Formats: sequence, structure tokens, C-alpha cells
Amino acid sequence: MNLGKTIIINTANLQKGGALQVAASFVDEAARVPSVHFVVILGKASSQTIIPEHYIHFKQLKFYRVNLHPTQSPVHYIRFSRTLSRIEQEVNPDAVITVFGPCYWRPKSRHIMGFANGYLLYDDTYFFRIWDGWRSWKFNLKKKFHQYLLKREADLLWTETEDSRKRLAKFLGIPLQRIVVASNNCSNFFRNKSKEIFSSLPESKATRLLYVSSYYPHKGFELIPPVLEILKQRAIDVELILTIRNDDYQRIFAGLDNVMNLGPVNPKYCPHLYQQSDIIFAPTLLETFTAVYPEAMYSQKPIVTTDLPFARDICRDAALYFDPASPADAADKIQQLVEDENLRNRLIHNGLKRIEDFDLPEARFQKVLKAVLCEK
Repeated sequence: MNLGKTIIINTANLQKGGALQVAASFVDEAARVPSVHFVVILGKASSQTIIPEHYIHFKQLKFYRVNLHPTQSPVHYIRFSRTLSRIEQEVNPDAVITVFGPCYWRPKSRHIMGFANGYLLYDDTYFFRIWDGWRSWKFNLKKKFHQYLLKREADLLWTETEDSRKRLAKFLGIPLQRIVVASNNCSNFFRNKSKEIFSSLPESKATRLLYVSSYYPHKGFELIPPVLEILKQRAIDVELILTIRNDDYQRIFAGLDNVMNLGPVNPKYCPHLYQQSDIIFAPTLLETFTAVYPEAMYSQKPIVTTDLPFARDICRDAALYFDPASPADAADKIQQLVEDENLRNRLIHNGLKRIEDFDLPEARFQKVLKAVLCEK
């Protein structure tokens, strides 16, 4: 790594979800690279996750905060872009890393930007057959606008899977060489073997299914009730653990006696939830990546998930796949795992091998950093 380089890490455009965890990971990794000066631009959301006071002993880190978001209005867009440009002019960086885009700003410096929006890439999958939102003029206008921004703002992009890399290149009409793959992994709570116990989780004699996710339309929660009903009719004793808000739980699962909702859970408790479960059930319909898969593999739990390109690209032979249009098929796959110990062990074994292919946080950051600095 060349000494004396200055890199901006831009997180000011992020709003919620896993992107904030990736941003926090990038800053943690930057703190381990004393040979490079890092300027971290925080926004309203990322400043709640990344606390500058936690990094006071890392002299190579400097923080700025931007207290507006570009999507609030056209005026905010212009002010946001000008504010970031002023910071860039002040620090004169060698390159800029935007964790995920679009970032609503075109730096003058060499710029790499992450991408993780499955809504723009997977319109040929099952979700778009059942989701009416794709027909709205707002969605299609936003899609075109994001396509324009992604192509205009970045010199390089990075994605978390090879499948999304190929789809993004086609979507933007750019060569594959402009896109780097830096895969995700499970969080450090898993790798550091967090001992935090979620005390509200009672013991159960049933086979416990787990789905750790907030509610979004593409996460497939509405697919679950008929699957549970079929398993109940077959006398397969299962209990499903969820981590969604109570209003979403009541809307979808009210009246089901084999579902326990814990509500939103602090990530530090997730390793314990996985250890107390038997099967990870992930009916998600649209992803570029989800940490549920490596978390299950690391926790040595078998996976049942949707038979869709992103899922197969990530899990390969470490999961059983079901047709998302068929609750009976999902129930079949769960029943197979309940009744076949050898199958469970084979998936666990395959998962332990597969997780070795995913980048650890430090390797992911180094891939992105070296790409934007043109280093091998």
C-alpha cells in the first residue's frame, strides 16, 4: 500500500439496513490501515452507527458530518452535492469510496461505489410476477434515474456476488472490468463467538425454524403461513422464530400458534438465536446478498431457501431450494430436513466449505481499496 494516500469513505447517502453495517465495517477496517489517511463523511443515519469518539486513538481517521439527505428535495440534492464537493476540495483525496450508491454526487477524484439494489437487477424473477409496484411510474422513473446516476457517478463499482456483477454490467451497459466482486460474510458477532444470550427465548421440543430479517415486501414473509399450515396438516411439529415488528407480525401471522415473534433483535444476540434453532428458513425473493446465508453456514445450520438465481449463486450445494410459487414444495424441503439427519449433515458440511469462499471484512475492504488505488 502506498504511504501517504488520502481516501474519502463516503457514507452520507445511506439511510438504513445492512448498508450501515457494511459502512461501519469499512471504518473499522480503515482504522487498521495506519499507512493511509481516511476521511469519513457521515450522514444522519450513519452517524448513529459510526461514532467518531470510538476512533480517537486512530490518528489516520478524520470525520465530517453532513446533516441533510439528497433525496429530501431537489434543493437538498444540490446542497448535498456541493457540500461533499467542498469537503473533497479541502482534503484533496487520491480516491473516494462510496459504500453503496447511488450517492447523488460526482467526485473529481477516482471513485468506486458499491451496489446492492436487487430491485434494479432481478426483474425477471418471481417477485416481479407478484409485486405490482414495478408497474408504477414512480418506480420506473426512479429506476431510470438510478441507472443514469450509477453510470455517471462512479469510475468503478463493486458488488457482493458474481451474478449481480454480470447483471449490473448489462443494466448499465458497461464492461465487466469496471465492476469488482467483494463478497459479504457474517458479522463479527458470529466470528468472535458472541456469548450474549437472548433470555426471552424459551425451550421447545418442536423443530425450530429461524428467519432473521426485518419486514420488506421482497423478503417473502407472505409465503410462510400456507407452508406452516401444510406442515401442520402433515403432523410435522415445527416452530418458526421471527424478528419483525409487531404490526407486521399481526398483519401476516395473527392466529398462527406455531410462530414466535421476538421483534427487532440486537445483532449481538443473533448467534444465540441461530444456535437455538434447527433449520434456517429464508423465503426471500429478491437479494443481491443476504447475511442470513453465511450466518447459517457459520452456525452449522441447514438452509431452506427460494430457488432463485441469487440464492443459488450464494449457497450453491449448501441449501435445499423450493419453488417460491409452491408452498407444498417448501413444506417438502423442510420435511426432508426434519426427517433426514444425513441430509442435514451434508448441507452443514457443504456450508462450512462454501463459507470459506466469502471475503472476510478485512479482505473485502482491501479489495475495494486496492481497486480504487489501481493496486494489484
